[in-house]
Formats: sequence, C-alpha cells, structure tokens
Amino acid sequence: MTQTHHPTQNASNFYGLGIAPKLLEALDKMKFTEPTPIQQKAIPVAIEGLDVIGIAQTGTGKTLAFAIPMIQRIARVQGRGLVILPTRELALQVEEVFQRVGRTFGLKTAILIGGAAPVDGSPQKPPCRHWHTRKNNRPPHPEKPSPE
Repeated sequence: MTQTHHPTQNASNFYGLGIAPKLLEALDKMKFTEPTPIQQKAIPVAIEGLDVIGIAQTGTGKTLAFAIPMIQRIARVQGRGLVILPTRELALQVEEVFQRVGRTFGLKTAILIGGAAPVDGSPQKPPCRHWHTRKNNRPPHPEKPSPE
C-alpha cells in the first residue's frame, strides 16, 4: 500500500494521518469519519513504525488506533501480526475490529484462548505443564526439586 493524501485532508478526518487509500475507503464504508484524539496521535506514529504507548478511556478507539497501522503494514509486506490481550472478551472485540477493517484486504484472523476449546469445536490439548512428562504424571513436590 502506498500512502497518499486526500485533497480534503484536515485535522478532523482520517486523511492526512498517513493511512493508505484502500484503508481510508474501508473506514469511509464503515462510517468512521472523525478520528478520536488517541487515533489522531497514535496512527501517524505507528505507521512510521515507531512504538506507541497510549492511555485512553474505554470506548475512545484505541483498538482502531493500533489496528489501522498494523493492517496497513501487514497488507504492504504480506506479513503477519500478533496481538496479545489479557481477557477473552477483549480478544473477541479486537478480532471483530480487525475482521471489519481487514476484510477488504483478505485479512485472516485467529483467536487462541487458554483453557477454552476452539470455536470450531475441535479438541484442544491441555496446557503444557512440566509434570506431564514425569512418569507418575503428578506435579513435583514444591519443597523437593524433581529431576529433569
């Protein structure tokens, strides 16, 4: 994707933030017209490939602020991305945003949630634990070191 600026760029829309034209079209189709403050500040920096730490209240568009630059880079270099989140609810919400925005580019997503069966119902292996390799399949005693 190449970065171009739209003729109507100004501080109150997504044009001029360095977002590729196809992504701008996707945002327009989803009725995203005005970036939030976190998006205005984070998107240009992240598109440059720099690290971003942003703090903002719930519902202020943080997901889109990091999704847009990530999707743009993935589309440009035909690469992959990884997002690690602390809760399954947040993981599902973030995946929904990535699917909506990335649909135009054929972006594929997957969610891996510890301790839960995959969405398609296929069996999931139990979490790997050190003691699964021991003969008696019991955890080592906390006060006695176990041989490797």
